Amino acid sequence: MTLWVDGRLHEAGIHRRGAVSDVRVWARAGLLTFETDRGRMWAKAVPPVFAHEIALTELLEDIDPGIVPPVVAADRALGRIITEHVDGPVLSDAVVDPAVWAAALSRLAEIQRVLASDPAALAEAGAVAVSLADLAADVPGLLADDDLLLVDRPGGLDRAEAAALRARTPDLVAACLALGGSRIPDSLDHGDLSADEVIVGAMGPVFLDWSDGSITHPFLSAASLLADGAAAGDAADERALAYLGPWRAGGLDLDDRAGLELLMLARVVVPVHRAALYARRILPALAEPGELATAVPQALRTILPG
Repeated sequence: MTLWVDGRLHEAGIHRRGAVSDVRVWARAGLLTFETDRGRMWAKAVPPVFAHEIALTELLEDIDPGIVPPVVAADRALGRIITEHVDGPVLSDAVVDPAVWAAALSRLAEIQRVLASDPAALAEAGAVAVSLADLAADVPGLLADDDLLLVDRPGGLDRAEAAALRARTPDLVAACLALGGSRIPDSLDHGDLSADEVIVGAMGPVFLDWSDGSITHPFLSAASLLADGAAAGDAADERALAYLGPWRAGGLDLDDRAGLELLMLARVVVPVHRAALYARRILPALAEPGELATAVPQALRTILPG
């Protein structure tokens, strides 16, 4: 990896200063950082199942420069990318600032709205399409599978949790169908969007780590981020409305009440979508999933009462 990094830096006329530091190596990726004569940079290598992250990052930078860290070099075939460091706190450190949250949610909606009109670009980047109708059909089998839920195994659900989850099967199927039946066009979903995945940069919000990205209902990303914000009452509604604004400005006929209801439905569907994505696509492609092996029960456990 270091040889690849140095070669790409040389091609870009950049010189590394000091050693390359391993930040983390796990099933999802290998992450490195280093200093250069143009400042700190990051290098990431991902396995083939996550290779679309490289293409998606380049696509997002092309459409909306600044929404992702600036790309210095990328190799889609190898699943490798070098990006510049972006200074600033993560969104979780700005939880009490409504303007910062509104800016992040609004920018997310705007880029999704743009990409919804160009589905071919997402497909060419390698993002997999996941219809909510297909997800609804998959829910009963997903929840019935003891092996996927790791029932009574380390990191999995216990029997009582599995039973409680299975009792909710009709409601979860209905939520998938209702959200999928809305008039919102499919677009890019981040897949695991939390407040720690958004840097509050000097030029606006910067979104990180698109490895779980797919083409599906875009409100799933917003619901995930809104839930992570831990806002309540009017503050939650204000953040949600900031996300809905760009969709309405783009011509979508959606009043506040209907939009908020769709976001609540999306919040129900998010863990099911994540569990299915890992169960059907990601885990089968990883020879050594490591801590990702418990991704399915971890996602589904969030559906249960705390």
